[in-house]
Amino acid sequence: MGKPCFQIPSSFSFLCFLFVSTFFVNSLVSLPFPRSDQIEILMAFKNEFPILKCDFKELPNSEQKTKYWTSKDVKSFDGVGFDNETGVVTKLYLGGACLSGSLSANSSLFRLHHLRYLDLSLNYFESFSFLPELGNLTNLEVLRLSYMRLAGEIPSSISSLNRLTELRLTGNKLIGSFSPLFNLSKLSYLDLSSNLFSGEVTCSLLTMAFLSDIDLSQNHLIDSLETMNCSSSSKLENLDLSYNRLSGRILEPLSKLTNLKLLDLSFQNTTYPINSVFRVSGSYRDCYIKA
Repeated sequence: MGKPCFQIPSSFSFLCFLFVSTFFVNSLVSLPFPRSDQIEILMAFKNEFPILKCDFKELPNSEQKTKYWTSKDVKSFDGVGFDNETGVVTKLYLGGACLSGSLSANSSLFRLHHLRYLDLSLNYFESFSFLPELGNLTNLEVLRLSYMRLAGEIPSSISSLNRLTELRLTGNKLIGSFSPLFNLSKLSYLDLSSNLFSGEVTCSLLTMAFLSDIDLSQNHLIDSLETMNCSSSSKLENLDLSYNRLSGRILEPLSKLTNLKLLDLSFQNTTYPINSVFRVSGSYRDCYIKA
């Protein structure tokens, strides 16, 4: 008499098949599949900078990230972030990437319309103006262009980057007005230090909706009570105004910024001393002042 065979119920087999299929599908979806047009743009951008210049004494953490980019290997794109679902480029971490040459208005960079994060700081670009074309990257949330030898004024087109939460432009040669920044309603961190900005510190800048940190140190800024009717609704917590041309009169309008926790007014090139006592609404506030 033969032994009875053990039969797997068809429903169980179907469940096993469904589980295995789902596992492989999820695994495939979780892997980034860059779109071919995005790879093409990245390779074109690489070819714009055939010479990679690194000064490891000045910038020991420099990396020639673009040198090994190849269309045949997705993993070669060091410093690039792809969206797992759509395959578009959303992030470029190219700070200190040894890029040398000129970033032109028709650069392939400006074809990466889905960028949310862009860092080109600490490269060896030739001196050039702040390119208005950056305003076309309207999905940007973080923009870092420090120590890029940028010169001239901030273009009005920057106001179209209304998703920006962080903007770093330190160590350039920028001049002119801050007004292109006033429409950046989501901005929370702003660094304009070590530039050539002159004129008055405007209340429109200090009271932007979500701005909590501003660094305006090492410029040529002056104060003017007539134009600084600051609102107590400001979210500003940290303000660095050191190494400017401010006087003691600056404390009165700044005293209206009731959320301030750190204020640096040290090293002012002025004949009017700054009193380090900070008084708000008749009572002393817990705010660290460096003067």
